[in-house]
Amino acid sequence: MSLRDFQINKYFKHKLLVRFFLLSIIFSFVIFFIVTAINLGVYQFDSFSSLKNIFILKTFLSLFLSLFFGTLISAFIVFLYGKKYLIEPYEKLEEADSRLELALEASGVGTWFWDLKTNVITWDDYIFNVYGARKEDFNNDFASFEKFILEEDREPLKLKIQECLENNTYLDSEFRIRRVDTGEIRYIGVKGGFLVNDSGEVESMTGVNFDVTKLKELNKELLKSNKSLEEFVYFVSHDLQEPIRTVSNYVELLMKYLSKNIDLDENSLKYSGYVTESAKRMRNMIRDILTYSKVGSVGEYQDIDLSEIVEDIKMNFNTKIQETSTEISYKNLPIIKARKFEIMQLFQNLISNSIKFTPEDRKPIIEIDCVTNDANHSFTLKDNGIGLKDEDFDRIFEVFQRVHNEFEDGTGLGLSICKKVVGAYGGSINLRSEFGSWTEFSFTLSPKDLDS
Repeated sequence: MSLRDFQINKYFKHKLLVRFFLLSIIFSFVIFFIVTAINLGVYQFDSFSSLKNIFILKTFLSLFLSLFFGTLISAFIVFLYGKKYLIEPYEKLEEADSRLELALEASGVGTWFWDLKTNVITWDDYIFNVYGARKEDFNNDFASFEKFILEEDREPLKLKIQECLENNTYLDSEFRIRRVDTGEIRYIGVKGGFLVNDSGEVESMTGVNFDVTKLKELNKELLKSNKSLEEFVYFVSHDLQEPIRTVSNYVELLMKYLSKNIDLDENSLKYSGYVTESAKRMRNMIRDILTYSKVGSVGEYQDIDLSEIVEDIKMNFNTKIQETSTEISYKNLPIIKARKFEIMQLFQNLISNSIKFTPEDRKPIIEIDCVTNDANHSFTLKDNGIGLKDEDFDRIFEVFQRVHNEFEDGTGLGLSICKKVVGAYGGSINLRSEFGSWTEFSFTLSPKDLDS
């Protein structure tokens, strides 16, 4: 019998007995009171002393008949309605249990139930497959389970269980074991929850174990592949900068030489301008690709005052701010732990876009705010620029996507960098906008990764 079968049978037997007992008591008392009332109506108590023994005898007889017929009626009702209200639900739950059994067998997941008061652990049959062990290798206690775990992982698991017990939170952890049949070291995932009684006391714990070794190996390979890809992008982009710079410089030298020796017509000047401008855009694109590849891998974590970050950006854009009379205001910006390079890129790209995508006849106004709570830091950055159409909301965060093509200086990577930075800190970025009037970016950074 599996753990699940044991719990189902125990539950339904208990439920059936309780209902039968309650019905018996109810009907017995009803019959007893009816018979007693009849007896009281029959006998006259002015001759109580002479009828005393007869009344007592009748009372005991009434009690016996009440219990007998109460039990009989209860049995009849349970028989009559038991199929509908007990047997059919039991059969449906058994069917669901069979499907669960198949799913557990196919997925290689083993379940367990731990009575914390008696320290007895009940395992199902599939748990033995996870550990490569036999039933006789397991006793019904924590010690028999612990012996399979590598010694250096035992204490951390105990501390994790104790932490979950104290905080009444779900258990979600992993540890390493040495399989009994092969001696192979495997990674085992464990998830579980606590069951409490009506008084709020924790009585037991139930959960599952499953082998995550293949998943960890795949994840390791994926991380290695991503790192190799990022290194490739970084070095290729870095090496491409030099030939682009060389082309741009030689075009400028060539135009200076030609302009001194011959009269250049309008087309010659226009074409040389195309080459110079294309080289500039290529350099900007390579720069942004390098920036994108660095997110999540460059720099040390440090305490960063976001107010100082905004002030530094204002200094970087000082000329543009003066030319456009841009107003940048901020409030409630916290001190966070992060990589300065990444946070600088996040705010710099958002502020730069707000200035760039504001009509020339309108003074750019940028407002930055933050609300901090236990869950996260929630930021908003609102401007009074040209806005976005609804169909561009998702596309604008994709790599190399440019929505406003009338603006020549742009690579389509700025907001992609912002999305990657926010994602690296456990957050998400979204926007609201009214086309032609304003845009508001909102993003979150989780204190789990950014401790304020």
